[in-house]
Amino acid sequence: MTNWRDKYQPGSFRGVAFKTVSHDASGGRRGAVHEYPQRDVPYFEDLGRRAKTYDIECVVLGAEYMAGRDALIAALDAYGPGILLHPYHGQIEVSVPNYSYSESTEEGGLARFSIQFVEAGRAQVGDAKADTAIAVKASADTAIKTAENDFTNAYNMDGMPGYIDDAMGDVLRIFGVSAGDAASLIGGAGKALNAYQAGIELLDRGVSLIRTPIVLAQTVRGIIQSVAAMAITPILRLNALLAIFRSPQGFRDVIGQTPVRNQQRDNVTAIAQLIQQIAAAEAVRAVSDIRFSSYEEAAAVRENVAAIIDAAALVAADSGSDAHQEALDMLRRNMVRDVTTRGASLARLFIYTPAQSEPALVIANRIYGTAALESRSDDLISRNNIVHPGFVSGGVPLELLTPTIGTVIGASV
Repeated sequence: MTNWRDKYQPGSFRGVAFKTVSHDASGGRRGAVHEYPQRDVPYFEDLGRRAKTYDIECVVLGAEYMAGRDALIAALDAYGPGILLHPYHGQIEVSVPNYSYSESTEEGGLARFSIQFVEAGRAQVGDAKADTAIAVKASADTAIKTAENDFTNAYNMDGMPGYIDDAMGDVLRIFGVSAGDAASLIGGAGKALNAYQAGIELLDRGVSLIRTPIVLAQTVRGIIQSVAAMAITPILRLNALLAIFRSPQGFRDVIGQTPVRNQQRDNVTAIAQLIQQIAAAEAVRAVSDIRFSSYEEAAAVRENVAAIIDAAALVAADSGSDAHQEALDMLRRNMVRDVTTRGASLARLFIYTPAQSEPALVIANRIYGTAALESRSDDLISRNNIVHPGFVSGGVPLELLTPTIGTVIGASV
Protein backbone atom coordinates (compact mmCIF):
# COMPACT_ATOMS: atom_id res chain seq x y z
CA MET A 1 0.00 0.00 0.00
CA THR A 2 1.11 3.56 -0.74
CA ASN A 3 2.21 5.49 2.35
CA TRP A 4 0.36 8.76 2.92
CA ARG A 5 3.69 10.56 2.96
CA ASP A 6 4.18 9.57 -0.68
CA LYS A 7 1.05 11.51 -1.64
CA TYR A 8 1.70 14.50 0.60
CA GLN A 9 2.97 17.57 -1.22
CA PRO A 10 3.93 21.13 -0.21
CA GLY A 11 0.98 23.52 -0.25
CA SER A 12 0.68 26.64 -2.41
CA PHE A 13 -1.94 29.08 -3.70
CA ARG A 14 -1.54 30.84 -7.05
CA GLY A 15 2.01 29.48 -6.98
CA VAL A 16 2.90 31.05 -3.58
CA ALA A 17 4.18 28.35 -1.23
CA PHE A 18 3.29 27.88 2.43
CA LYS A 19 3.94 25.20 5.07
CA THR A 20 0.79 23.48 6.28
CA VAL A 21 0.29 22.94 10.01
CA SER A 22 -3.20 21.42 9.87
CA HIS A 23 -6.34 21.46 7.77
CA ASP A 24 -10.09 20.86 8.04
CA ALA A 25 -12.49 20.16 5.21
CA SER A 26 -16.29 20.13 5.05
CA GLY A 27 -18.99 19.21 2.58
CA GLY A 28 -22.42 17.63 2.53
CA ARG A 29 -25.80 18.11 0.88
CA ARG A 30 -28.02 21.16 0.88
CA GLY A 31 -31.64 20.60 1.65
CA ALA A 32 -34.73 21.26 3.71
CA VAL A 33 -35.82 18.98 6.54
CA HIS A 34 -39.60 18.51 6.57
CA GLU A 35 -41.06 17.31 9.89
CA TYR A 36 -44.77 16.55 9.91
CA PRO A 37 -47.26 16.49 12.80
CA GLN A 38 -48.07 13.05 14.12
CA ARG A 39 -45.31 11.51 12.07
CA ASP A 40 -42.03 10.15 13.44
CA VAL A 41 -40.19 9.95 10.13
CA PRO A 42 -38.99 13.29 8.67
CA TYR A 43 -38.29 14.00 5.01
CA PHE A 44 -35.05 15.60 3.79
CA GLU A 45 -35.54 17.42 0.49
CA ASP A 46 -32.23 17.18 -1.32
CA LEU A 47 -31.35 20.49 -3.05
CA GLY A 48 -27.89 19.58 -4.25
CA ARG A 49 -24.33 19.26 -2.98
CA ARG A 50 -22.82 21.91 -0.74
CA ALA A 51 -19.70 23.72 -1.85
CA LYS A 52 -16.68 22.04 -0.34
CA THR A 53 -14.61 24.19 2.00
CA TYR A 54 -11.01 23.75 3.05
CA ASP A 55 -9.72 25.49 6.20
CA ILE A 56 -5.94 25.50 6.31
CA GLU A 57 -3.62 26.56 9.12
CA CYS A 58 -0.24 27.33 7.60
CA VAL A 59 2.91 29.33 8.16
CA VAL A 60 5.40 31.34 6.14
CA LEU A 61 8.78 31.38 7.86
CA GLY A 62 12.44 32.14 7.44
CA ALA A 63 14.78 35.07 7.76
CA GLU A 64 13.13 36.68 4.70
CA TYR A 65 9.63 35.55 5.64
CA MET A 66 8.11 39.02 5.11
CA ALA A 67 8.50 38.75 1.34
CA GLY A 68 6.74 35.37 1.38
CA ARG A 69 4.06 36.75 3.68
CA ASP A 70 3.36 39.69 1.37
CA ALA A 71 3.27 37.42 -1.69
CA LEU A 72 0.73 35.12 -0.04
CA ILE A 73 -1.42 38.09 1.04
CA ALA A 74 -1.40 39.42 -2.54
CA ALA A 75 -2.41 35.98 -3.86
CA LEU A 76 -5.26 35.73 -1.35
CA ASP A 77 -6.51 39.25 -2.19
CA ALA A 78 -6.38 38.75 -5.97
CA TYR A 79 -9.62 38.84 -7.96
CA GLY A 80 -11.32 35.63 -9.04
CA PRO A 81 -10.66 31.96 -8.35
CA GLY A 82 -7.16 30.52 -8.19
CA ILE A 83 -5.44 27.16 -8.04
CA LEU A 84 -4.83 25.70 -4.57
CA LEU A 85 -2.27 22.93 -4.36
CA HIS A 86 -3.72 21.22 -1.30
CA PRO A 87 -1.18 19.10 0.59
CA TYR A 88 -3.67 16.24 0.99
CA HIS A 89 -6.19 16.68 -1.84
CA GLY A 90 -4.09 17.87 -4.74
CA GLN A 91 -5.00 20.62 -7.21
CA ILE A 92 -8.34 22.41 -6.63
CA GLU A 93 -9.78 25.60 -8.11
CA VAL A 94 -10.94 27.72 -5.18
CA SER A 95 -11.94 31.19 -4.00
CA VAL A 96 -10.97 32.82 -0.71
CA PRO A 97 -13.90 34.23 1.29
CA ASN A 98 -11.86 34.75 4.48
CA TYR A 99 -8.33 34.66 5.82
CA SER A 100 -6.37 36.03 8.79
CA TYR A 101 -2.73 36.06 9.81
CA SER A 102 -0.72 36.82 12.92
CA GLU A 103 2.86 37.63 13.87
CA SER A 104 4.62 38.02 17.23
CA THR A 105 8.02 38.88 18.58
CA GLU A 106 8.05 35.59 20.47
CA GLU A 107 7.96 33.76 17.16
CA GLY A 108 10.19 35.99 15.11
CA GLY A 109 10.63 35.16 11.44
CA LEU A 110 7.22 33.55 11.14
CA ALA A 111 3.66 34.51 10.08
CA ARG A 112 0.74 32.23 10.90
CA PHE A 113 -2.18 32.14 8.44
CA SER A 114 -5.72 30.79 8.88
CA ILE A 115 -7.26 30.58 5.41
CA GLN A 116 -10.72 29.47 4.32
CA PHE A 117 -10.85 28.19 0.77
CA VAL A 118 -14.15 27.38 -0.93
CA GLU A 119 -14.71 25.34 -4.08
CA ALA A 120 -15.02 27.83 -6.98
CA GLY A 121 -17.16 25.79 -9.38
CA ARG A 122 -18.62 27.40 -12.50
CA ALA A 123 -21.38 29.92 -13.08
CA GLN A 124 -24.49 28.40 -14.62
CA VAL A 125 -25.24 30.29 -17.80
CA GLY A 126 -28.90 30.86 -18.58
CA ASP A 127 -30.69 30.45 -21.87
CA ALA A 128 -29.76 33.92 -23.13
CA LYS A 129 -28.52 33.92 -26.73
CA ALA A 130 -25.69 35.98 -28.09
CA ASP A 131 -26.74 38.92 -30.26
CA THR A 132 -25.19 37.76 -33.52
CA ALA A 133 -26.24 40.96 -35.31
CA ILE A 134 -24.05 42.99 -32.94
CA ALA A 135 -21.12 40.71 -33.76
CA VAL A 136 -21.69 41.34 -37.48
CA LYS A 137 -21.69 45.10 -37.01
CA ALA A 138 -18.59 44.99 -34.83
CA SER A 139 -16.74 42.95 -37.47
CA ALA A 140 -17.89 45.44 -40.13
CA ASP A 141 -16.41 48.34 -38.17
CA THR A 142 -13.15 46.43 -37.76
CA ALA A 143 -12.98 45.53 -41.46
CA ILE A 144 -13.48 49.16 -42.52
CA LYS A 145 -10.73 50.44 -40.26
CA THR A 146 -8.41 47.68 -41.43
CA ALA A 147 -9.23 48.41 -45.08
CA GLU A 148 -8.23 52.07 -44.76
CA ASN A 149 -5.02 51.26 -42.89
CA ASP A 150 -4.00 48.56 -45.39
CA PHE A 151 -4.77 50.88 -48.30
CA THR A 152 -2.61 53.74 -47.05
CA ASN A 153 0.27 51.28 -46.51
CA ALA A 154 0.00 49.70 -49.98
CA TYR A 155 -0.93 52.70 -52.16
CA ASN A 156 2.02 54.84 -53.26
CA MET A 157 2.19 57.54 -55.93
CA ASP A 158 5.55 59.03 -54.93
CA GLY A 159 7.67 59.68 -58.02
CA MET A 160 5.09 58.24 -60.40
CA PRO A 161 4.86 59.93 -63.84
CA GLY A 162 1.83 61.97 -64.85
CA TYR A 163 0.35 59.34 -67.14
CA ILE A 164 -0.13 57.09 -64.12
CA ASP A 165 -2.36 59.81 -62.64
CA ASP A 166 -4.57 59.50 -65.71
CA ALA A 167 -4.66 55.71 -65.37
CA MET A 168 -5.62 55.89 -61.70
CA GLY A 169 -8.24 58.50 -62.57
CA ASP A 170 -9.80 55.99 -65.00
CA VAL A 171 -9.99 53.42 -62.20
CA LEU A 172 -11.76 55.86 -59.89
CA ARG A 173 -14.18 56.87 -62.66
CA ILE A 174 -15.23 53.22 -63.04
CA PHE A 175 -15.90 53.10 -59.32
CA GLY A 176 -17.78 56.40 -59.49
CA VAL A 177 -20.01 55.15 -62.32
CA SER A 178 -20.76 51.96 -60.39
CA ALA A 179 -21.64 53.95 -57.27
CA GLY A 180 -23.79 56.27 -59.37
CA ASP A 181 -25.67 53.35 -60.92
CA ALA A 182 -26.29 51.88 -57.47
CA ALA A 183 -27.46 55.25 -56.13
CA SER A 184 -29.82 55.78 -59.05
CA LEU A 185 -31.60 52.50 -58.28
CA ILE A 186 -32.15 53.61 -54.69
CA GLY A 187 -33.08 57.26 -55.06
CA GLY A 188 -32.73 59.22 -51.87
CA ALA A 189 -32.67 62.72 -50.50
CA GLY A 190 -31.38 64.77 -47.61
CA LYS A 191 -28.03 64.41 -45.88
CA ALA A 192 -27.18 61.03 -47.42
CA LEU A 193 -27.67 62.35 -50.97
CA ASN A 194 -25.69 65.49 -50.19
CA ALA A 195 -22.85 63.40 -48.75
CA TYR A 196 -22.86 61.17 -51.83
CA GLN A 197 -22.75 64.15 -54.21
CA ALA A 198 -19.93 65.74 -52.22
CA GLY A 199 -17.93 62.52 -52.44
CA ILE A 200 -18.42 62.22 -56.19
CA GLU A 201 -17.36 65.84 -56.66
CA LEU A 202 -14.23 65.18 -54.64
CA LEU A 203 -13.56 62.06 -56.69
CA ASP A 204 -13.70 64.16 -59.87
CA ARG A 205 -10.92 66.49 -58.69
CA GLY A 206 -8.30 64.09 -60.01
CA VAL A 207 -4.63 64.51 -59.20
CA SER A 208 -4.96 66.13 -55.76
CA LEU A 209 -7.03 63.20 -54.54
CA ILE A 210 -5.05 60.52 -56.33
CA ARG A 211 -1.84 61.73 -54.72
CA THR A 212 -3.27 61.75 -51.16
CA PRO A 213 -3.94 58.15 -49.99
CA ILE A 214 -5.64 59.01 -46.69
CA VAL A 215 -8.09 61.42 -48.30
CA LEU A 216 -8.70 58.99 -51.16
CA ALA A 217 -9.53 56.17 -48.73
CA GLN A 218 -11.89 58.42 -46.76
CA THR A 219 -13.58 59.56 -49.95
CA VAL A 220 -14.20 56.01 -51.17
CA ARG A 221 -15.57 55.04 -47.76
CA GLY A 222 -17.79 58.14 -47.67
CA ILE A 223 -19.28 57.40 -51.10
CA ILE A 224 -20.04 53.77 -50.25
CA GLN A 225 -21.59 54.61 -46.89
CA SER A 226 -23.65 57.47 -48.31
CA VAL A 227 -25.09 55.14 -50.97
CA ALA A 228 -25.97 52.70 -48.19
CA ALA A 229 -27.60 55.45 -46.13
CA MET A 230 -29.85 56.48 -49.03
CA ALA A 231 -31.62 53.10 -49.13
CA ILE A 232 -34.95 53.01 -47.35
CA THR A 233 -34.88 49.22 -46.80
CA PRO A 234 -32.04 46.83 -45.91
CA ILE A 235 -32.69 44.78 -49.06
CA LEU A 236 -32.27 47.82 -51.32
CA ARG A 237 -29.15 48.74 -49.39
CA LEU A 238 -27.74 45.23 -49.76
CA ASN A 239 -28.34 45.09 -53.52
CA ALA A 240 -26.68 48.48 -54.04
CA LEU A 241 -23.65 47.51 -51.96
CA LEU A 242 -23.21 44.20 -53.77
CA ALA A 243 -23.20 46.11 -57.07
CA ILE A 244 -20.43 48.38 -55.76
CA PHE A 245 -18.58 45.33 -54.41
CA ARG A 246 -18.43 43.97 -57.98
CA SER A 247 -17.18 47.25 -59.51
CA PRO A 248 -13.45 46.32 -59.42
CA GLN A 249 -14.26 43.62 -61.97
CA GLY A 250 -14.36 46.49 -64.50
CA PHE A 251 -10.80 47.62 -63.76
CA ARG A 252 -8.41 47.06 -66.65
CA ASP A 253 -5.38 44.84 -66.22
CA VAL A 254 -2.04 46.65 -66.00
CA ILE A 255 0.35 45.48 -68.72
CA GLY A 256 4.12 45.45 -68.21
CA GLN A 257 6.70 44.51 -65.59
CA THR A 258 8.61 47.77 -65.16
CA PRO A 259 8.91 49.29 -61.65
CA VAL A 260 6.37 51.97 -62.58
CA ARG A 261 3.88 49.46 -63.96
CA ASN A 262 4.36 47.16 -60.96
CA GLN A 263 3.55 50.00 -58.57
CA GLN A 264 0.59 50.99 -60.73
CA ARG A 265 -0.66 47.41 -60.53
CA ASP A 266 -0.24 47.44 -56.75
CA ASN A 267 -2.17 50.70 -56.55
CA VAL A 268 -5.04 49.36 -58.62
CA THR A 269 -5.16 46.26 -56.42
CA ALA A 270 -5.13 48.45 -53.30
CA ILE A 271 -8.10 50.49 -54.58
CA ALA A 272 -9.99 47.33 -55.57
CA GLN A 273 -9.47 45.77 -52.15
CA LEU A 274 -10.43 49.00 -50.39
CA ILE A 275 -13.71 49.14 -52.31
CA GLN A 276 -14.46 45.45 -51.83
CA GLN A 277 -13.71 45.38 -48.11
CA ILE A 278 -15.75 48.47 -47.28
CA ALA A 279 -18.65 47.40 -49.53
CA ALA A 280 -18.60 43.89 -48.04
CA ALA A 281 -18.59 45.31 -44.50
CA GLU A 282 -21.60 47.52 -45.22
CA ALA A 283 -23.31 44.66 -47.07
CA VAL A 284 -23.16 42.27 -44.11
CA ARG A 285 -24.29 45.12 -41.88
CA ALA A 286 -27.32 45.49 -44.17
CA VAL A 287 -28.00 41.74 -43.93
CA SER A 288 -28.03 41.99 -40.13
CA ASP A 289 -30.82 44.58 -40.41
CA ILE A 290 -33.07 42.44 -42.63
CA ARG A 291 -36.12 41.00 -40.87
CA PHE A 292 -36.70 37.80 -42.80
CA SER A 293 -40.23 36.46 -43.15
CA SER A 294 -39.24 32.85 -43.77
CA TYR A 295 -36.36 30.44 -43.36
CA GLU A 296 -36.10 30.08 -47.13
CA GLU A 297 -35.73 33.83 -47.59
CA ALA A 298 -33.01 33.97 -44.95
CA ALA A 299 -31.17 31.00 -46.45
CA ALA A 300 -31.32 32.47 -49.96
CA VAL A 301 -29.82 35.80 -48.87
CA ARG A 302 -27.20 34.03 -46.76
CA GLU A 303 -26.05 31.76 -49.59
CA ASN A 304 -26.01 34.56 -52.18
CA VAL A 305 -23.97 37.00 -50.09
CA ALA A 306 -21.65 34.28 -48.81
CA ALA A 307 -20.93 33.07 -52.35
CA ILE A 308 -20.13 36.59 -53.61
CA ILE A 309 -17.78 37.38 -50.72
CA ASP A 310 -16.18 33.92 -50.79
CA ALA A 311 -15.36 34.21 -54.49
CA ALA A 312 -13.51 37.48 -53.86
CA ALA A 313 -11.71 35.95 -50.85
CA LEU A 314 -10.48 33.08 -53.03
CA VAL A 315 -9.09 35.55 -55.57
CA ALA A 316 -7.36 37.44 -52.77
CA ALA A 317 -5.87 34.21 -51.39
CA ASP A 318 -4.61 33.16 -54.82
CA SER A 319 -2.92 36.55 -55.29
CA GLY A 320 -1.24 36.42 -51.87
CA SER A 321 -3.37 39.16 -50.29
CA ASP A 322 -3.76 37.31 -47.01
CA ALA A 323 -4.99 40.26 -44.92
CA HIS A 324 -7.75 41.07 -47.41
CA GLN A 325 -8.75 37.42 -47.66
CA GLU A 326 -8.91 37.06 -43.87
CA ALA A 327 -11.03 40.22 -43.54
CA LEU A 328 -13.52 38.97 -46.12
CA ASP A 329 -13.66 35.55 -44.47
CA MET A 330 -14.33 37.14 -41.09
CA LEU A 331 -17.23 39.15 -42.53
CA ARG A 332 -18.66 36.10 -44.30
CA ARG A 333 -18.45 33.86 -41.21
CA ASN A 334 -20.15 36.38 -38.94
CA MET A 335 -22.89 37.02 -41.50
CA VAL A 336 -23.54 33.30 -41.95
CA ARG A 337 -23.66 32.74 -38.19
CA ASP A 338 -26.09 35.64 -37.73
CA VAL A 339 -28.51 34.63 -40.48
CA THR A 340 -28.38 30.95 -39.51
CA THR A 341 -29.14 31.78 -35.88
CA ARG A 342 -32.00 34.14 -36.68
CA GLY A 343 -33.39 31.96 -39.45
CA ALA A 344 -33.56 28.80 -37.34
CA SER A 345 -36.76 29.91 -35.60
CA LEU A 346 -38.48 31.28 -38.71
CA ALA A 347 -41.44 29.69 -40.43
CA ARG A 348 -40.80 27.51 -43.48
CA LEU A 349 -42.63 27.78 -46.77
CA PHE A 350 -45.06 25.16 -48.03
CA ILE A 351 -47.40 24.75 -50.97
CA TYR A 352 -51.17 24.80 -50.46
CA THR A 353 -53.67 24.25 -53.28
CA PRO A 354 -57.25 25.38 -52.56
CA ALA A 355 -59.88 23.00 -53.87
CA GLN A 356 -62.11 25.82 -55.11
CA SER A 357 -62.02 29.57 -55.71
CA GLU A 358 -62.59 31.53 -52.51
CA PRO A 359 -61.49 34.76 -50.76
CA ALA A 360 -57.99 35.07 -49.33
CA LEU A 361 -59.43 35.65 -45.86
CA VAL A 362 -61.21 32.30 -45.96
CA ILE A 363 -58.01 30.49 -46.94
CA ALA A 364 -56.01 32.31 -44.26
CA ASN A 365 -58.62 31.43 -41.63
CA ARG A 366 -58.55 27.78 -42.64
CA ILE A 367 -54.74 27.60 -42.43
CA TYR A 368 -53.93 29.85 -39.49
CA GLY A 369 -57.14 30.36 -37.54
CA THR A 370 -58.36 33.75 -36.36
CA ALA A 371 -55.11 34.95 -34.76
CA ALA A 372 -53.59 37.82 -36.82
CA LEU A 373 -55.97 36.87 -39.62
CA GLU A 374 -55.67 40.08 -41.63
CA SER A 375 -51.86 40.10 -41.63
CA ARG A 376 -51.81 36.43 -42.64
CA SER A 377 -54.21 37.18 -45.45
CA ASP A 378 -52.09 40.14 -46.59
CA ASP A 379 -48.99 37.93 -46.64
CA LEU A 380 -50.84 35.35 -48.74
CA ILE A 381 -51.89 38.03 -51.21
CA SER A 382 -48.49 39.71 -51.56
CA ARG A 383 -46.48 36.48 -51.57
CA ASN A 384 -48.55 35.04 -54.44
CA ASN A 385 -49.30 38.27 -56.35
CA ILE A 386 -53.06 37.83 -55.99
CA VAL A 387 -54.87 40.36 -58.17
CA HIS A 388 -58.31 40.09 -56.52
CA PRO A 389 -58.22 39.18 -52.80
CA GLY A 390 -61.87 38.16 -52.90
CA PHE A 391 -61.31 35.62 -55.65
CA VAL A 392 -58.31 33.31 -55.26
CA SER A 393 -58.44 30.70 -58.02
CA GLY A 394 -59.00 27.08 -57.00
CA GLY A 395 -56.56 24.43 -58.19
CA VAL A 396 -53.67 26.92 -58.36
CA PRO A 397 -50.80 26.19 -55.90
CA LEU A 398 -50.11 28.92 -53.34
CA GLU A 399 -46.87 29.55 -51.46
CA LEU A 400 -47.56 30.04 -47.75
CA LEU A 401 -45.70 30.24 -44.48
CA THR A 402 -46.02 27.27 -42.19
CA PRO A 403 -48.67 27.77 -39.48
CA THR A 404 -47.87 27.72 -35.79
CA ILE A 405 -47.64 24.35 -34.06
CA GLY A 406 -51.03 22.93 -33.27
CA THR A 407 -52.88 24.50 -36.20
CA VAL A 408 -54.81 22.05 -38.34
CA ILE A 409 -54.30 22.54 -42.06
CA GLY A 410 -57.13 21.82 -44.48
CA ALA A 411 -57.34 18.47 -46.17
CA SER A 412 -56.60 19.91 -49.61
CA VAL A 413 -52.95 20.66 -48.85
